[in-house]
Amino acid sequence: EEGRGRAAQAREVLAGKIDQPPGPGLMSPRQIVQAVRQGATSADALVTTDVGAHKMAAGQLWRVERPGCFLMSNGQSSMGYGLPAAMAAKLMWPDRQVVALIGDGGLGMYLGELETLARLRLPIPIVVPVDDQLTLIAMGQERRGYERYGVGFSAPDYVELARSLGGHGVLAKDAATLRAAVTAAFGRQAFTLIAAPVDQKLYRV
Repeated sequence: EEGRGRAAQAREVLAGKIDQPPGPGLMSPRQIVQAVRQGATSADALVTTDVGAHKMAAGQLWRVERPGCFLMSNGQSSMGYGLPAAMAAKLMWPDRQVVALIGDGGLGMYLGELETLARLRLPIPIVVPVDDQLTLIAMGQERRGYERYGVGFSAPDYVELARSLGGHGVLAKDAATLRAAVTAAFGRQAFTLIAAPVDQKLYRV
C-alpha cells in the first residue's frame, strides 16, 4: 500500500509539471495519454508504447487496471517497437482492445507495416503524437549544449497516408476528438491512424 501511495503521488507531481497549457491546436502529453486511456474502455485494454519522449509520459500516466496490459521497450529501446508489438498482441488476443502509442519518428521507421495491418484486418488504433522531430534526441542534444542536428523532418498527411494504405485516418487536435476516435477504431475492420499534434515544449517542463 505504501508503494502504491508513492506511485500515485509521483503521478500527480509529474502530471502537474507536464500539463501546462499547450499551444494553439496542440495537446499536452498528459491530455493525449488520458484521452487514449478514456477511449479504451475495456478493463483489459492493452497499450504498447514506442520509444521517444512520449514514452516517458505514458509510462508514468497510463492507468493499468490489470497486469499484462502495458508493453514498453526499455533497455534496448528500439524505435518502432510499438507497432509490431501491438500487431502481435492483437493476433494473440483478438478479442482484446489493443492500442499502439507511437511517435512520428518511430512510425516513420515502420510505415510499411501499415499495409500489413490493413491486409490482416486488425482494428488497432495507432495514436501518433506529432511534433515533426525526434524530440528525445533533441532534448539530449540540448542538455549537452550541442547544436540541434538531424532531429527534424517533414510531416506527411497522416489522414491520406492511412487511406492510401487501406486504413482510416483521423486528425485529432483536442482530447474529445482523440478519445472518440480511439473508441470508434475498435469497431472497424482496419487500422485507424490518429495524428495528435503535441506541444513538444511540454516534455521539457
